[in-house]
Formats: sequence, C-alpha cells, structure tokens
Amino acid sequence: MSNFWHCHADFDNDSQITSAALRRQLHERSESRANDNMTIPVYVIDVTSATISEHHVKRSESERAVSLLLNASNVKKLQTGDGHIVIFAKPDRRDPTTSVCFIDGVLVPGLGKLVIAGADGETMRGPLVSIDDFAERVEVTRPALDPVELMDGQRKVGFAVRLVREKATVKARAIASYRQ
Repeated sequence: MSNFWHCHADFDNDSQITSAALRRQLHERSESRANDNMTIPVYVIDVTSATISEHHVKRSESERAVSLLLNASNVKKLQTGDGHIVIFAKPDRRDPTTSVCFIDGVLVPGLGKLVIAGADGETMRGPLVSIDDFAERVEVTRPALDPVELMDGQRKVGFAVRLVREKATVKARAIASYRQ
C-alpha cells in the first residue's frame, strides 16, 4: 500500500513540475506577444526645420516604422556611444544639402530626418534621456543668404553667405502612434 502512495506521490510531483513548466512557457509566450504589441518612443529630428519630436512605433515593427518615418528603404545606423542609435536615410549625392546636423559635436551624415532610439544590442528601445535633454545635444547648421549691395558703377545686389548654427527645438512631446 505504501508503494502505491509513493508512486502516486511521484506522479503528482512530476505532473506539478510539468504543469509549472507549461505555465511558465505559456506566460513567457504571452509576455513575448505583449512585448511585440507594445509601442516604444523614438525621437525624430527634422534637420531642415531644426525641430525634434517624439513618435511611438510598435516594437515588433520598429524597423519598418522607422523606414516609413524617414520615407526611405535604405537606412543606416550610427551608434552614439551612450546607448543610443541614430538612424538615417543613406544620402544620395544628387540630393541637395540645405542643412547638416551635429549630435554632441559629431557630424551626422543623414539629410532630412533622423530617428533617435535606444539600443540594447540589436533590439531597439526607447531613448535613455528625455526629449528636452536630447534636444540640447543637437545643433543644426545651415546657410543663410544676406543681401549685399555691390557698387561698381552700377547698382547691383548680391548675396553674402553665412552659416547659422542653432539648437533643435522640441516640436511635440508625443505624436500619434505609428499605424499601418
């Protein structure tokens, strides 16, 4: 009789272990699905207007969403060294450059828009600092044309070119989430 209970006890113990492992696997799967549907914030720098705004993208579709935000299929990534990545459209030599962007004094080769995200290896996550703090690190340089009168017997008007450097301004702290 004791053998019967001993075997039964072992069976219950094994089924509890199997049941606990199964529950753990189901929980991990549901957590993984929940993480895929979560949105993460990213910052978008518009180099032409020297503004920065916050957008939200689905974690599971972050690469595709970033391509849509940049309006480009060929994107490049640049590590900043502090856990962030700068994602930008690969510049085409035929595209005119009207302004350039510096982050922490380093020239970023992208034109138009840049996306800033946190990075944990290959996994994209939200930025590690607030949008206001990141905006302080961004400078945009662009040419300005000043009219100049030239006198050589006739009155002529020309232009003097000067470079204007300005900090990025926060345009919006949160913009509607990326939708398909």
